[in-house]
Amino acid sequence: MVYIDMNSSENMVSEKNCINFNSCKTMSSGDDGSDEEKRFECFSKPNILPPLGSRWNSDGQTRKHIISPHAWVCPFELGFIDTPEGGLLIADTIVDTFFAIDIILTFFVAYMDDKTHMMIDNPRQIVRRYISTWFIVDVVSTIPLEGLNYVIRGTHAGFSLYYSLLNILRLWRLRRVKTLFTRLEKDIRLSYLWIRCARLICVTLFAVHCAGCLYYLLADRYPDRNNTWFSSIHPKFEKQSIWIRYISCIYWSMTTLSTVGYGDIHAVNAREMIFIIFYVLFNLGLTAYLIGNMTNLVVEGTRRTMQFRKRIRAASNFVHRNDLPPKLREQILSYMCLKFKAEELQQQKVMEELPKAIRSSISRRLFIQTVEKVYLFKEVSPDFLLDLVTEMNAEYFPPKEDIILQNETPSDIYILVSGEVEKLIDENGMEHAVESIGSEGDVFGEVAVLCDKPQTFTMRTRKLSQLLRLSGDVLLDKMQMRRREAMIILNNFFQHLKDSKHSEFENPSYELLISQYTALTAALPETLSNISKSNLRLKSKYELIPPHRVIIYRHHPSKNRREVGKLVNLPKTMEHLLKLAGLKFGFDPVKVFNEDGSEIEDMNVIRDNDKLFLVDREELEETFHMNPLGMDRDIHKFICPRWVYRLGSIPLQQLPPQGHVQRDPQKALIVSLPHSPVGVGGDEWGTPPHGPIGGGWDQDP
Repeated sequence: MVYIDMNSSENMVSEKNCINFNSCKTMSSGDDGSDEEKRFECFSKPNILPPLGSRWNSDGQTRKHIISPHAWVCPFELGFIDTPEGGLLIADTIVDTFFAIDIILTFFVAYMDDKTHMMIDNPRQIVRRYISTWFIVDVVSTIPLEGLNYVIRGTHAGFSLYYSLLNILRLWRLRRVKTLFTRLEKDIRLSYLWIRCARLICVTLFAVHCAGCLYYLLADRYPDRNNTWFSSIHPKFEKQSIWIRYISCIYWSMTTLSTVGYGDIHAVNAREMIFIIFYVLFNLGLTAYLIGNMTNLVVEGTRRTMQFRKRIRAASNFVHRNDLPPKLREQILSYMCLKFKAEELQQQKVMEELPKAIRSSISRRLFIQTVEKVYLFKEVSPDFLLDLVTEMNAEYFPPKEDIILQNETPSDIYILVSGEVEKLIDENGMEHAVESIGSEGDVFGEVAVLCDKPQTFTMRTRKLSQLLRLSGDVLLDKMQMRRREAMIILNNFFQHLKDSKHSEFENPSYELLISQYTALTAALPETLSNISKSNLRLKSKYELIPPHRVIIYRHHPSKNRREVGKLVNLPKTMEHLLKLAGLKFGFDPVKVFNEDGSEIEDMNVIRDNDKLFLVDREELEETFHMNPLGMDRDIHKFICPRWVYRLGSIPLQQLPPQGHVQRDPQKALIVSLPHSPVGVGGDEWGTPPHGPIGGGWDQDP
């Protein structure tokens, strides 16, 4: 038992090892229309024939073509011929031999288990399955009854009725003809309508043929031939030529099937009456089957036209009911007519059913060259282009169709593939043509989308045009994810505005462009820039966090009461923060404090929307010179006894053995005081000294 994975190349074998390479190659290329055959793949197991799609099953087409005329011969021999002779006997023998070989080879053909969907190539399981299903019927339908009759009854003896009935078992082979028609109906190279009609005609003719042969058999085997339908035609009807008798039977069968019933050939005895009763009942079901299938074929051919007429009628009623102007009515009807004619050209429905990998390949094949010509996407990466093309929808617009209206809310960007579009502007109720766009790769609607402003012009087609529509939200999302491509697109856009003769901006400038893109550029993340292209490793876990926004002030928080701060993005390092504050306020800061007056030494403790106070060296000396603690210039050490300075409700912490400054999680300066202060009003184990503003001292326990 072997499971064949259609997506795995490991199960494929080479041409020299595959016993049916050509058939497998044809099957994999999609030339074979059978869904059942595509479930199998080529394999090279000896002594076992491949399943459907192999060379042997390709020869099965020959068997089906042999069955078609043989299906006509079996009922004909049953009714009109006692013993096949000459060429007919030779043909029967060849067909029986051919199907006997087919029975033998069926024991060596692998099959697909319907329950487990696994290919079974175990010889024992193959034999067990075939014997338990169709083996007995196949053998009985292949027994050479002519030879068997010759052995039992002699050379000139005719078939008895029992041998004739056994001959009907050969019709079991007709099940292969059904597979033939099913295969032809799935073949897109052939017309489904004509194949379906041919199938219905074959079913009808075969039913008429079998009924006529059986009707003749009843009269021919009846004991009293004068009391049969033969006598209603001619007293010596059985002496007529075989073809006259056959045509008469087909004539009766066809008139009965069509319910015409002229009455010239009618039942005489009880057997014939009973047979006609069942034949008429069968005709009721056959007629319903034929009428139902023909109705479906006709309705399917006119369904699109009927739906189109309903849409046109509904649109016309809508226009008259709302009293719309004739120009708008003409646009509605022309669009609906174009949609009906170009329905098969709209590939979006087909694209939506395909996986993303196939859609990308199709988009690259159809539109990548057009998108590469768009000025916005010059010098961007091919991956970014392909990602955009996959999100585009191809649409057709009839002539004089408005694509974008002036002052419309921006939503989409359009790229011209073929056709011509003109740009119009409405001034005092009069439309004036500004310019015409007719080159492949021309784009419009991008100004309104990128600048987040209403549409400046009306875009209208001058002739049948194919456009690629890209959602503005999709483009902005892609730009936010790809910072490099976003900057390239913005630069291309600004350069185009600068060089354009009919620009939406009379005097474009970098300041104007930046002001239009504030929301966009502020949202561009820096994630992609933090990924190394060489080893794809993150530079720092903190660099992946978007920058915080902080408010910076000049002067110490104890002095700053009325000054207005500046909202800035927090730089990555302390040095950059000091330089930024120096540029904003025009001084040289050296230290950063928070709102409580605690010094900030690490950028990681700064949170979003924190207020930061920057102090230069002069202010730092002035502020802490009045402090009785006597802080030195580096404010890293205090000369005080063993006391701990706290801010607010900061908990006490274990003091280090030597005097230096450490920081607790709440950004307070924890200080060890090994010596007594000089002139500060405290002793080594006495009262605490006076702390800075906003703080307090606790004696070390």
